[in-house]
Amino acid sequence: MKNVDVEKEVSVGQYHKALNEISELQKQIEIYQLKSPLVGVRWYGQGAIRIGLSNPVAGNSSVVLEGYGDSAVIDYASWRSRIRSIEAARDGVLVRDDSVIEEKGFNGVIGEKDIKKNPNAFTDEEIEKLLKNNIDKLKKVVDGFTHHFPGHHFLKVAENIGFNDRSVLAVIEKKYEYLEAVYRWDLLHIRDLNEAMERRKLDPSVSREAMVEKLVRLELNIDE
Repeated sequence: MKNVDVEKEVSVGQYHKALNEISELQKQIEIYQLKSPLVGVRWYGQGAIRIGLSNPVAGNSSVVLEGYGDSAVIDYASWRSRIRSIEAARDGVLVRDDSVIEEKGFNGVIGEKDIKKNPNAFTDEEIEKLLKNNIDKLKKVVDGFTHHFPGHHFLKVAENIGFNDRSVLAVIEKKYEYLEAVYRWDLLHIRDLNEAMERRKLDPSVSREAMVEKLVRLELNIDE
């Protein structure tokens, strides 16, 4: 049978449709080949953060999050081995939020849930629900904070949605003020802590943690 060359015109719409189908197929092949589940992350800090990926996602070997609430999809291997342990993630500035995966239109296996919940990590939606929920539940959550950032985050969300229940906000403000003071004092060199203790006629021979706690309580007039 004789070979016949056939030319066929393709419309711009058909061309772009084909490109989109190829791009989606490449995503699916990539996920299948790497067998790397996905994780969604959201950024609540100022400035920007760049995240390098162990396994490319949609052809990208890194993502940049810039601006409050910006989000991205990363590979689970990166989250599990590195990202969830960086300072921004520990403090709750970078938060895992798997709803981002569907939000961004990705199809793939979602990575396993973290065994232990980060006590500082909350999305805006989670915070709004907690603000409007039982105050005893909120107190339990706030008591679990280990860094001052979640206090700042909770208060920012409250301001954004016009939430002004003082009995609730006071719980958050008190913990935020305390943890912020702990953070500031703990930045000091041990020498400076010793001097601060001596100026206040306090025993500087105790542990660093004990010095910070004592100085914070004095600053905030917290009774022993």
